[in-house]
Amino acid sequence: MTRALRELLLASPPGLLPKPGYLLRDPLECQDLAAWQKMLDAQGLGKVPLGNLIYDSAAGGALLFSGRRRGLVTCELLPAPGRPYTLLVPDTVPRPSPSQQGAFLPSGEELGFIALVRHADQFLFAGTLTARRDGRHYPEETARLALLELPFVDGAAVVPVPSGDSSGRFLLVLVVLTGPEPAPRFAEQLAARTTAIFQRLRAQLGEGLLPDQIALFPLLAPRTAGVLDLKRLRADYLTGALHRKTRTPQITTLHALIAACRNTTLDRLRKTPAAESTLQKAPC
Repeated sequence: MTRALRELLLASPPGLLPKPGYLLRDPLECQDLAAWQKMLDAQGLGKVPLGNLIYDSAAGGALLFSGRRRGLVTCELLPAPGRPYTLLVPDTVPRPSPSQQGAFLPSGEELGFIALVRHADQFLFAGTLTARRDGRHYPEETARLALLELPFVDGAAVVPVPSGDSSGRFLLVLVVLTGPEPAPRFAEQLAARTTAIFQRLRAQLGEGLLPDQIALFPLLAPRTAGVLDLKRLRADYLTGALHRKTRTPQITTLHALIAACRNTTLDRLRKTPAAESTLQKAPC
């Protein structure tokens, strides 16, 4: 049972779903146990056995599962039998965990992203190490390449932001820099550009991979040696620096001057190693 079906059943009258013999849910999709329990009670499914299952066809099938609990939603998980696994310390240098907690890494895989904690004779699901959309990796690079074909996009990045509710989900905010322009023109074009971005991503990625929010700023994208600096762009959004820059006349004027000098002799001079080093330390 997916999160989308759960939300549908929560908003529907009791009895919409014929009583099943067994329900399976993927804990990667949503960690809001209270919402699952509310749906079971509202639909009269309190006596139906419920279990967890994390399945990845690319990894060969089931990775983690749980025993059946009648009418009780849990975070319990067990490794799929017959497949060795390792718990790794979630650090910059992955290594086997000396304790009974860490990132679950099944044999044959290179990276682990599911955090597990030992509890009695099984594990508890403790979340993911990276922000994901319903357990799936978000194809940010594909999204950015698709947006570069739009004439008003100077750079973009996907920034994960905690949802702030009990679901444990991340909201994916697509931050788009459109280049410097007067505030009235930016405000006039904002709705049309947002629609164009949604249409482009819907055509390239599908409805299920649209970002939760889109934030546009009339600024140049930060670059190092001509390459988009994603780390700095994300940090500028999370710290509020992008909002501050759009309200600082000195910075918006500087961005307008840089944009006007692109592909000129002055721009080539700006890209020399000495100039690049100075600009990297600049507040804009």
